[in-house]
Amino acid sequence: GDQALVERGMYLHASTAESYWQYWNNIDRFKKKPAEYDNFIPQYDKITTSIIWGDGAVFSTWFSPKYTHILGIQGLPANPLTLYIAQYPEYMKAYTALGLSESPNKKPSGLGKDDWADIWWNLWAMSDAKAAIADYNTKPDYTVEAGESRAHTYHWLHTWKNLGQLLPNERRISANDPAAVVFEQNGQKTYVGYNYGASDKTITFSDGTTLTVKPNSFATLKK
Repeated sequence: GDQALVERGMYLHASTAESYWQYWNNIDRFKKKPAEYDNFIPQYDKITTSIIWGDGAVFSTWFSPKYTHILGIQGLPANPLTLYIAQYPEYMKAYTALGLSESPNKKPSGLGKDDWADIWWNLWAMSDAKAAIADYNTKPDYTVEAGESRAHTYHWLHTWKNLGQLLPNERRISANDPAAVVFEQNGQKTYVGYNYGASDKTITFSDGTTLTVKPNSFATLKK
């Protein structure tokens, strides 16, 4: 019931997402915008980084030199708060390919014991859930990442398979509620909303679509 707190949370989350894309992933270079939009020095040859200093960026982590960790850490934790990772599907494909480039088979199933196969299935599902599930099914004995669970990974993968991809940033549809988002699969959109309140809520999306959600519940609408 504290609308000021809700709006502050929305602002902070939006700022986090924009920082992720500009400072860590330099999305404007990926989209081939002019040089003045580039946040990395010309000699930096990766599409992403993981440590940023006042005087530059480093392709590393504090604990590992492996690509699976350097890029995989951006997918932690896998939950709706990190849906912004899927805003640019083509970038996500390139990001996944780079992160898995040291895997012998270029897939999560080829990663070592503590190399976060489940986190990479979660990330891969954001751009190609069917391929991620096919690979996931080949390695039932994988090691679970410390903050993940088998149940959550299974749920995450199959939810993305059913919903498709997050509607790309260039065609994004906003809503008048922070707990609402739109997915697309084979040309069909799925509108998703959650109601934290004690009474019915009607969410209005920027394309005019409305979705009525029961208290403490999810609702979806395919269109």
